[in-house]
Amino acid sequence: MTYDHAEAAATTDRRPALEAAARWCGRLAAVAGLFAAGFLVQWGNRYYISEVFVSPGPAVTVDEGQYAYDLLASAHDALLSAVVAMLLVGVLLVARAWLRSSDGPRASYVG
Repeated sequence: MTYDHAEAAATTDRRPALEAAARWCGRLAAVAGLFAAGFLVQWGNRYYISEVFVSPGPAVTVDEGQYAYDLLASAHDALLSAVVAMLLVGVLLVARAWLRSSDGPRASYVG
């Protein structure tokens, strides 16, 4: 078996770039996580307010009902945005883990 120095040198040169990409994936995941948390708060607030306007009672007018359903629709949009942001966090964290696991010199033995 022989040690392939050229391939080991090529993979060693990629190590700082891979580590930098992994750091950026972590930073972007943190930002996306903050957005997801904000969207979840937005969803909760809009859902609660829409439930207040839909509460049964004789004083509910057509305009209040329409406003409640408009709020419910915007709450649904906020919830979907939160789900997309959480999926983005997951993808970025998986990418970061993959980048960190694939860095470092990899020796190739030809036998």
